[in-house]
Amino acid sequence: MIPVCKRHWFLLVSITALWIAGQPASQPLFGAAQAVEPTVETNDGDAEKADEESKEEESEDARHLREFKELSDEIKAELEKRRQAADKSLDSLAQIREKFRDEYREVTKQLRVPQSESSISNLERQRLSDRKKVLGLHLWQADAIEPFVASNGVTAHDLSNRLHVFTNTRNEFMLKHHDKIQELHQLIGNLQNEIVQRGMNRRDHDEMSRLQNYHYNLDELDRELVDGAGESIEPPVVAPTDHFLESIEQEIRRIVQLKWDGRRLIVDLGRWEEPFGGGSVADSRNLILESLTKRGFVLNQEDHFSSYRHILNQNSSSLTLLFQNLMYHATQRSNHSMGMTQGLNGSQGVASFEVDRLRMRVEVTATAFTMTLHERLAPYRSVEISSNQDGRFRITVLGEQVTALIQQPNGNVRVLESYDDKVLTASANSCVDLYAEHTDFFEHLLQEFAAIGIGKPPTRFEPPIADRVVRLLEIAEIDVEANFARLTADLDSLDYTKREAASQELTRDVEAYAPRLEQLFEDDAASLELRSRAQRILEGYAKQQRGPDELVQELKLVDDPIYLANLLGKRPPEDFPRIASRLEKLTGQSLGNDPAAWRDWLSKQPRP
Repeated sequence: MIPVCKRHWFLLVSITALWIAGQPASQPLFGAAQAVEPTVETNDGDAEKADEESKEEESEDARHLREFKELSDEIKAELEKRRQAADKSLDSLAQIREKFRDEYREVTKQLRVPQSESSISNLERQRLSDRKKVLGLHLWQADAIEPFVASNGVTAHDLSNRLHVFTNTRNEFMLKHHDKIQELHQLIGNLQNEIVQRGMNRRDHDEMSRLQNYHYNLDELDRELVDGAGESIEPPVVAPTDHFLESIEQEIRRIVQLKWDGRRLIVDLGRWEEPFGGGSVADSRNLILESLTKRGFVLNQEDHFSSYRHILNQNSSSLTLLFQNLMYHATQRSNHSMGMTQGLNGSQGVASFEVDRLRMRVEVTATAFTMTLHERLAPYRSVEISSNQDGRFRITVLGEQVTALIQQPNGNVRVLESYDDKVLTASANSCVDLYAEHTDFFEHLLQEFAAIGIGKPPTRFEPPIADRVVRLLEIAEIDVEANFARLTADLDSLDYTKREAASQELTRDVEAYAPRLEQLFEDDAASLELRSRAQRILEGYAKQQRGPDELVQELKLVDDPIYLANLLGKRPPEDFPRIASRLEKLTGQSLGNDPAAWRDWLSKQPRP
């Protein structure tokens, strides 16, 4: 044993104690064998792990919820931005519409000034009349494209796609917050309809009622914009037993208008363009879009999904528009629509529609027009109108009363009307002859057709027949022989101005010069200039005036005192002197401008 002094021993013990105190409890001392403590299995570790995973899941859901809120805020802000853009577009369209309305008012006021008090020429008056029709078309199209303008650029498909991408990558979030997601989808989906409705809400009840009932009606536009009538217009209430054709006769008449073609009657297919003053829907629509573009409107070419985009691709055929107009009003007056087919390509093809009160079909080819209408409720009438290029023409109305007018290619015509077990028939070599021989009956027949929308041709007291009579009375005062010699000399002049002035005068008074112009055209000795100008004047006369003139001549209206006495009471004061002068020449009486005095005197005279 090594001897150790007390001082050294105390120091060794102290160092050892300090070393032991610094060791972990599980550390064996001086290399002693480590005691193995028995272990007991517990769930404390799994519980802690589950708590940690739960905290992670809650953190992910909160993160997704925060991201969804950010996306929702962005989408809502974008929706509001698009609403504001739509409002700006609608404001611009309203400004354009008001500009058209102001011009429409001004043009209408100019046209309402009597010709005797106006400095406007006939040519300028016609230009203003056409302009008014074009302005009416512009106003109609401004209303028609408003839903497209409102919804242009506000398509929500990009926003829907963003929401779909977000939710499809977060399945658990989508299941847990389905209601929130659907609510946002609904908000996006309603954008276009909401904006269109916001545009409609800008208009008051009366304006919307007029918009629905006008559907291109210049008379109603006059009443609203010029006359200032502001009473409410309610859609017509049609009882089940009402005569349905009478309720849409104006719309039918825009398609079926009869006219005189020489001594025959035909359907005036050229009239389909007349309501629009030479304008077209495509031109009108483009003009409005160009005006919008100048005001900052940007046409969204990428929006192929808009339910209103078809408006820009509508067929611009006048017949198509008139057919749609008829279908619109028929549907408005019915409880429900049953079907519609439209195969019109320009002014040819087949179109039909069916509502609970009417079945209608129109077919147009290069040589024929046929329209049929069948009432599905009382009085259950069937109407057919057909007009062929070869001269065949037929109107039949079958129901409680049967009415028919049948015209053959050679012009021969036969009419039939049956009612109360009575049958009335008449026939003639032409419709003009029939009118001359059975004037009252023929006018009654035309009025019956007009009541169901078949536009009647001008009759005795209507323009242009009455206008032509007055014009013939004026021409009767012209020295035709001397004037024609002077005018034909000018037609062959080396001076272009003289040739044009002579053509215009001959065209204006063509009724007086027509027989001589025909002789001039057939004269081989006449110069080419004379014959070509005579041909152009006669072609224009045949196209526009021949029918009325033949009717005036066949009915001998210029030489009929009874007709002239009645006409005197229907014409403006400036025509009185010519009519009264003619009456004085025919009767030898001098009764002035009093139509009642003339009628009273004539009633006491024996009929020829």
